[in-house]
Amino acid sequence: MRLDELHLKVLDEESVHDYAEELADISNATLYQFDRARLLDALGHLQKPSAHVFRNADGHAIAFKLGYQKEHGLFYSWLGGVLPAYRRKGLAHQLMQHQHEWASDEGYNAVETKARATNNPMIILNLKNGFQIRGVEFEGNNPAMVVMHKNLLK
Repeated sequence: MRLDELHLKVLDEESVHDYAEELADISNATLYQFDRARLLDALGHLQKPSAHVFRNADGHAIAFKLGYQKEHGLFYSWLGGVLPAYRRKGLAHQLMQHQHEWASDEGYNAVETKARATNNPMIILNLKNGFQIRGVEFEGNNPAMVVMHKNLLK
């Protein structure tokens, strides 16, 4: 696979709903034990969702980053994943950069995200890309969630 054969598509609010099934499929394929029904249900309630999707030369979605407006000026980067065959090629980093540039162009001042405390690769990627840890949240017996924030103002 050559990176120059990949195509990035940005899905706006309307397109996210049009591609909901595809986003659910790639979420299920890339995220460990992710509930596709949860994603399909959540898409109907998210405020101004958007997704950045890498497609291979055949047009198949191979990586994605999905987020939504959490509040005025704050974009929440919710889900992302890369199919196993395409990992370790910098696609998650590229998607994050594209998402943050897009969010800044759309008028957002900051991005917030969370990662399981056990997901060291995601935490490291976020820290390397300008996020700062803001806190930790606990959900029952699940591993803690690390809350991170990035200022987009230049």
